[in-house]
Formats: sequence, structure tokens, C-alpha cells
Amino acid sequence: MAWMKRLEALKAGINDITLSTDVKQARQAFQHVSDALIIAVRQFGSSGDLPLLVYHCPMAFGGQGGDWIQSREGTENPYYGSAMFSCGSLKETLVKADAEAEAHPHE
Repeated sequence: MAWMKRLEALKAGINDITLSTDVKQARQAFQHVSDALIIAVRQFGSSGDLPLLVYHCPMAFGGQGGDWIQSREGTENPYYGSAMFSCGSLKETLVKADAEAEAHPHE
């Protein structure tokens, strides 16, 4: 049941992105997808071999901030595009890269 709740949130957010009529609406919907994905990875983990890093932009959405997942280091802000592509910082490592996990198996 927990996965179904996450899946519904993801589907709703993706649907909202699809129906968006401008980039502002799409970014707002993307925030909902990102939040649902972050919760899902925390709860269920990942079967992939890429790192999953949570980044945070404090300026997104009028100062409310927004989070997203990336697979490599270095801010790539989806909320501001090229205007402020590097605005934000690493907030959390959800999944370490396989090489890191193998090098530090007891962390």
C-alpha cells in the first residue's frame, strides 16, 4: 500500500507536467514529482548503480525552496533553468555510487 500511495503521487505530478501550459506550471508540478520520488527512494531504496543526491534551491517558489534528485555532483537547478542553473546546494545523499558503497561497506 505504501508504494501505491507514492505511485499515485508520481502519476498525478507527471500528469500535471503534461498538462502544463507554461514553464512555471511545469516547474510547480515537477516539485511534486521530486518530493514524491525523494520520499519513495528514502522508503524503498534504489536498485540502480548511480548515486542519488538531493539538491535544494532556497530561492525556488518565492523563497519556499525546492528539492530535486540528481545522479552527479554539482548543482543543476531545474527550477530556474539557465537563469540560475547553479543556484542550490547538496542537501542529502540518498544512494551512494556503487564504487563508494564498495569502498565503504560499513557506513
